Amino acid sequence: MEQQITTLTNHVNVLQGSHQKFTDQYSSHHQQLTMIDTNIALLTHRQDSLENQHKTLMTQMQTLINTLQASQTAPIRQQPARKAKRTSTPYEKTPLKEVKKRFIQPSAESAMEDSDALPLSDEYYTESGEVSDTNTIENTYEASEENNPGQSSFILNPFNWGNKPQV
Repeated sequence: MEQQITTLTNHVNVLQGSHQKFTDQYSSHHQQLTMIDTNIALLTHRQDSLENQHKTLMTQMQTLINTLQASQTAPIRQQPARKAKRTSTPYEKTPLKEVKKRFIQPSAESAMEDSDALPLSDEYYTESGEVSDTNTIENTYEASEENNPGQSSFILNPFNWGNKPQV
């Protein structure tokens, strides 16, 4: 019977040793699982942070693209608001040929109607009203023989070079 007690005691000791091993392994596995859970939580947090940074960077990049595109396009000039004149008759378009005839090739009649227009011939009028046919406009100012006090001879020497002003 002593031998049975010894055998049973040995079995109990072996079982206790096995139990201790399993308990230690369980504890080690539990710690590993806890570390894995912690790492998963850290990775999830890091992923969320990276996604937020990505969204922010994409928004900033789009803003930069829009700014660059706006700076490269020519600015649109705003035309002032114009009000059309209202008339009872409809607007008639003038053909381009008539406009060219009227402004580019004026007729002799329209030129003669204009008092400031030069004559169509080779005649030019001088300042005194005389007709000159030399194809140049002549200066017909005549120097006055008398010098009035306080008046310089502007026509002979328009810039009064070399002369002292007469007082």
